Amino acid sequence: MMIVALVAPVPASASVGAPPGPCAGGPPGPPLAQGLVPDGAQVRAFARADAHTEVGDELAEVELCVTVDGDDFTVHADPSALSSAHVQADGVLDFRVVAESGSGELLVDHASARLSPVDGAARWGRVTGSGGPRSGAAPVGGLVQLGALADAGRAVAPVARATSTACVPTVINSNWVKARIASIFPAPGLRARLRVVHSGGGSYQVAMKVPNHPVQRVEMMHADGGWGAITRLSGAQVHWSTSVRYLTIDNRYRATDGTCQYYLTFEPDQESGELTKEPAARPDYDRCIRVAAGRWLRADAGGKPYSLTYGVSAAGVVGVSLGVTKNYGESSHALVYEIPPGGRRVCGKDAAPAAASVVMGK
Repeated sequence: MMIVALVAPVPASASVGAPPGPCAGGPPGPPLAQGLVPDGAQVRAFARADAHTEVGDELAEVELCVTVDGDDFTVHADPSALSSAHVQADGVLDFRVVAESGSGELLVDHASARLSPVDGAARWGRVTGSGGPRSGAAPVGGLVQLGALADAGRAVAPVARATSTACVPTVINSNWVKARIASIFPAPGLRARLRVVHSGGGSYQVAMKVPNHPVQRVEMMHADGGWGAITRLSGAQVHWSTSVRYLTIDNRYRATDGTCQYYLTFEPDQESGELTKEPAARPDYDRCIRVAAGRWLRADAGGKPYSLTYGVSAAGVVGVSLGVTKNYGESSHALVYEIPPGGRRVCGKDAAPAAASVVMGK
């Protein structure tokens, strides 16, 4: 979902010069994202350095090439022109798209994509796994789609703000919030555990805020992982959660008229690796298979991810809960069910158990 805001300009005396045209000097690079051009708007895009910063730090950005074909725009990103500060070791790139209308509205979105080699060529796609350009695999989904950029029906009124000293995004706050990342539902006689050998991170929803106006829930961005944990086998029905560091960012933007405009976002940065559990109500799924005694895993990265619309408990910080998506993987995120002699059934919520977002034992 796209966010739209009328933003208050900061005096041009606080500005810096606009960057040179990002499409000049050769081919634009492989496509990163696509969307619809709002009527009469100029669309720009910026790659953002991997945060891991402290309150008060400025976030370095590089403007990306945007091409327009009729009503559609495409953001391009040449990996060779981006430093390791922007493309992370796992191939993830954070970016934002800003469309500036003639009336002063900004239509914006923030997202992440992953770079992976496909048939010998670099390709950007949605973050769907825990691999990257060094993995030899292609853990990317389809091209990031930002079609909702054309929706201008959620405008909010201008707000006053203090004069800034530089027109660059700046971290103004940091909070750790709880995010649910897995659920296990063993039947009587079964035991199960969550196994994370090395977390590849996850996708967590971004919130946009303008003071004195409702918070808007927008797209997902990637938060880094890097931790591991293997829980004890248990016969209990359990939800597992970790905590995620969210940064509040003053997203300053140099408008075409030279003024510095802004909007605030609440963006995921890093998983802590902390694991907490809470009791879960047992569901009843009917997409079942029978499995033999031994150990059964839900680990295929090609299936449905664990996904919750309101899995991030951010209401105490920004006023709304946010979405979370954790992708399965043999080493990054797996559910392990220990099956007793004689075998039992396992059942998937929304697909066959091997590809379901949630699995229960019966």
